[in-house]
Amino acid sequence: MELSAFALPGLSTVAVLFQAATAAQAVGKAREKFKVPVPNTTGVNEDFDRYFRAHQNCLEFLPMIICLIWLNAVFGSTLPFGIGAFMPTVAAVFGFAYAFFRTQYVKGYYRSVKERTPGFYRATFCIRLLFYMALLSLLWNVARSFGVTL
Repeated sequence: MELSAFALPGLSTVAVLFQAATAAQAVGKAREKFKVPVPNTTGVNEDFDRYFRAHQNCLEFLPMIICLIWLNAVFGSTLPFGIGAFMPTVAAVFGFAYAFFRTQYVKGYYRSVKERTPGFYRATFCIRLLFYMALLSLLWNVARSFGVTL
């Protein structure tokens, strides 16, 4: 598989990183807006707390989504029956979807705790799906290393 096949997963990784950076920038602006002095992070202003927690939650999920995009793009590309040819694109699509739904989550959280829920569930659905696809791809590769073929 050519390196260009991994451009879309690369772009989706950039989209995920951009989403996290945008949430970080929003925390800085919220600190000014709600007059929360450094180094305070919670307990000073409930509105600021939502901005801060939204960003922290994004950071908590960031390593998972990046690893899952690339595990699927690389190991998924070895799957049999022509499926592997589509896996970098599939990984990228779910990476972009995750960034979109995570943005919905963050914007909802800024408004109220309750409004974060739809974006959260949709983003975590992308993670769960990518997790199971990566597991399948990795198991396939382990099986191949032991001589199993289809």
